[in-house]
Amino acid sequence: MTFTFQLATIENAQAMCQLMHEAFSIYTDPPSSALLETEDTLKKALQTGEYAALLFDQNQQLLAMCRFIENESSLYFFRFAVKSDLQGTGLGSVFLQRLEAYALERGLTHTTCKVRKNLQQNISFYQKNGYQMDQQFIPDQNHSTPVLLLEKELVKMDKKKTSIASFVLR
Repeated sequence: MTFTFQLATIENAQAMCQLMHEAFSIYTDPPSSALLETEDTLKKALQTGEYAALLFDQNQQLLAMCRFIENESSLYFFRFAVKSDLQGTGLGSVFLQRLEAYALERGLTHTTCKVRKNLQQNISFYQKNGYQMDQQFIPDQNHSTPVLLLEKELVKMDKKKTSIASFVLR
């Protein structure tokens, strides 16, 4: 299967919102704030300096997405979502690797994300992909859900080691 990785535009906001709601609807205790987001809030975020990465199949079906912010040396991503019927297939890892490659292309050295502390499956996913818990992280005490900060140091490899055969980049 061929996938296309691209940055989002405001025209993608409706599909992003649908995928995000689908993926985050499984979190009920407490419900994810992702479910409060709308097409309009996504458009506004994209217009005010936030980015989103998208993964499409050959039929331009949105399969995965995440939002992100770049700072001096790292890319902080959030709202990482994969279509529910494709979770557990390895697609999330492929998408994450492409996001990391994008960060390297931008000269960034780290990627970071936050994960609910009680979601061991999600923590394991990131650890399997080389992420480690930031032991220095002090969570916001006002946040309704305890979270962990996970970080990965990005290392440039030769193209043979980083190429993903199933990707067609546009």
